[in-house]
Amino acid sequence: MMVDNQRGTLRLFLEALNSTTPCPRLLASDWCTPTMTSNFTRLAFEDQAWTLSSGFTTLDFVRKFLVLGGPLGNQILSHFVSGRLLDYLVKLRGDDEIWDNKHLQYNLEAFASVVRRSDAAVAYLFELDNIFAVCAMFIIWKDIPHLRLLAQLCPDHPVWTECLQKLDTIPEHFELSPQNREEILCTVSDFRLLFERGEPPMLNSRSTMSSLWQRLRRRRGDIGKELTGASKV
Repeated sequence: MMVDNQRGTLRLFLEALNSTTPCPRLLASDWCTPTMTSNFTRLAFEDQAWTLSSGFTTLDFVRKFLVLGGPLGNQILSHFVSGRLLDYLVKLRGDDEIWDNKHLQYNLEAFASVVRRSDAAVAYLFELDNIFAVCAMFIIWKDIPHLRLLAQLCPDHPVWTECLQKLDTIPEHFELSPQNREEILCTVSDFRLLFERGEPPMLNSRSTMSSLWQRLRRRRGDIGKELTGASKV
């Protein structure tokens, strides 16, 4: 019971930090010492090796640490790489494992938003199977804002050529229902067209969003309401 209470307190503390910009004045810029980082992660994950298939409470801590950044966020990014956690995505199969997996979606959104902080994490993400799987998840979830983040991250990376070709296999690779095939492939087609026009490198702000990105968003209706999770990252 004491551990549960401590984890609950830690969760509230992280929520307070993530909702306060900048950090409260009472906290020094280097408040998160190596010892504190170790204690927080040990408490959050109960000394267990977490993965993207872990339970809600564990993945909630993962997301909060990523959003917070600093030593805690860096440790999470490091574990993504050392544990090869994106392998889990490549092996997902079927609608039930993907469409309604909100905990996975929120954590991938957080990962995509902060991955540029770590060169090792970026290199890991841009392995062919990994960038294919992460792009596929955002396409399936109709998560255009985070798909756009991936396009902006390393627009000239050579892996994009093969990845963009492989995206046509999403419905078969992940064994999705036939009724979603057409919409998925339409999104893939528009996403590929962005690269063919050389647009992703120029997308540096909302004010310069290309007409194709706008079309992707409009086709999915009110994407802002649909992606309430994205606004939390």
